[in-house]
Amino acid sequence: FLLIVDNAKVQNVDITNGVLNFIDISKKGRAHAHFELPISGQVDEILKIIDYMPLGYPSRYGVKPDTITGEAKSILTLDFPLIKELKMQEVVFDVTSDVKALSIPALSKKFTISDGFMKLSINRKGLSAVGEIILNGVNFSAQWLEDFTQKNNFPTTYILDGKIQCRDWDKLLLPFGYYVNGTSHMKLKLFGKGVSLKMGEGSFDFIDALVKFKPLNWVKDINNLANTEFNLIFDNDNTIHVNDLKFNSDNMKSELYLTYNGKRISTLNIKSLFMADNDISGYFKWNPAKALYDVSIEGSRFNAEPIMDIIFNPSLNGETPSLPNFKLSGLFDEVSMYNDIVMQQSIINTYFLDNKMIDFKFDGKLGTDKNMSILIEADDELAALQNLSLNTNDAGQSLRGLDLFANGDQGDLVVEAEMTRLDKGYSIIGTIDAKNFSVASSKVFNKLLKEKEFSKAQEELAATGLSFSSFHSEFTQYDDVITFKSGNANGPTLGVTLEGYVDNKFNDISIDGTIIPIYELNSLFSNIPLIGPILAGDKGEGVFAATYKMTGTTLNPDVNINPLMVLAPGFFRKIFSAIGGNNRNKFEVREEVRLLE
Repeated sequence: FLLIVDNAKVQNVDITNGVLNFIDISKKGRAHAHFELPISGQVDEILKIIDYMPLGYPSRYGVKPDTITGEAKSILTLDFPLIKELKMQEVVFDVTSDVKALSIPALSKKFTISDGFMKLSINRKGLSAVGEIILNGVNFSAQWLEDFTQKNNFPTTYILDGKIQCRDWDKLLLPFGYYVNGTSHMKLKLFGKGVSLKMGEGSFDFIDALVKFKPLNWVKDINNLANTEFNLIFDNDNTIHVNDLKFNSDNMKSELYLTYNGKRISTLNIKSLFMADNDISGYFKWNPAKALYDVSIEGSRFNAEPIMDIIFNPSLNGETPSLPNFKLSGLFDEVSMYNDIVMQQSIINTYFLDNKMIDFKFDGKLGTDKNMSILIEADDELAALQNLSLNTNDAGQSLRGLDLFANGDQGDLVVEAEMTRLDKGYSIIGTIDAKNFSVASSKVFNKLLKEKEFSKAQEELAATGLSFSSFHSEFTQYDDVITFKSGNANGPTLGVTLEGYVDNKFNDISIDGTIIPIYELNSLFSNIPLIGPILAGDKGEGVFAATYKMTGTTLNPDVNINPLMVLAPGFFRKIFSAIGGNNRNKFEVREEVRLLE
């Protein structure tokens, strides 16, 4: 017989125009039923219906009906024999649904599915749903599969495919938002039991994105190939292990392993990272007692330029991301510094706290018998004042490597200074002392030595470079401005004094001083009591001398030599210099310009 159900309600599910067909009920062993029930209601209520025994499918396979919400219009089909002791395997059922506003609020503690629209099908073999969802506020095409056959240890599968924009990275708890600008394509498969995730695999395609990673000076332009693949393991305590994370692009390849403990990346293992100027491996481990990462890095090649920019020249206005607290030790066969200087067998140790460098130590070799060491240390972590010490027996290469002076060669160098952290980086006050170095020919030095009295110096400069036995100066540096005070360089051919500033931010220079030919001969006059100061002036000046002034751009400054000062006694030289005015502080000049504007 046939029953038509116009309207009915089972629990909180509405049934309309249902068909209940009882077939062959008079025939022993052949009687069976076929139901077709159009139903509508909440997804969790519909799942509860097929959760009743003898079915019990959702709960049996880890799908708790009350963890899933949404609105569904469905057709439930049931076929079963009409016998007293009906068993689950004797019931054939099928549910097809259109679900809107699908939501799984607690997919995990950190992830939520919301506002989904899916076509859903459920039968004895499993559940299959295809459609669109929003995961943590990000749109994805999605598949949801449940295997009811008991043949799979992880019967639940989620498949996501979507595009990630800049701000989406933070929503997905992925720390890449600062580095990726543009659209990235993500594919992700997650496996588990119900809402309990156990493992996964995924990939990112960055072909449509601009990717920059400043600590390695790495850039991937739009339309250049770059992708990453990875595997996931989920622990019961919400720890996520990202294994076999392999990144490939035209100019970088890496393999990483990391662990996320629900709050932060707790370990990061860089198995390999290969670029044109980097070949390194490393290990990061979060130290909860000290609230920082203990980091060790080693490799055959390491480009230190970008990390030097970040540590010693911090950007303003949020241009550089906040770095976590860390203590780092590194050991490298080769370290690339500024101006193509490469150091060997280098050891680096640094301590970074609250986005500030607390301590820094560097030791490395230049060739076989030259070396350079840099030490920056504070009395305690909170102290604003730090002590800087730089020592090298190859001043020329060291200064080029630090991008401080490009035209020097050889020599011993000692820099002692105090560093203070201020809003625009470090303020550095100290002294520079160098011995037995030379200066190579350059446009500036050729202009300085254009007078005929400097002919011997001109010859030496052109042949081997100007040699000096010593150099001493007080200096200050702040906001890309270095100021020299009481500077003097002495050599067998020439003596030079200098005072003034170099502004690297605005490519501006203003330096003046005195040039003294045959310094050792002229300096004899300075040792004559009473007469010496009148003839020769103070120590570092001579009878036969010319004053100079360099102004303009750092690349091509104007150099003015005062011919009236040549052969002038020190006493009168002071008078002439006073008439011309003293060199002003760079910051006074900047302030005057600002007021004029």
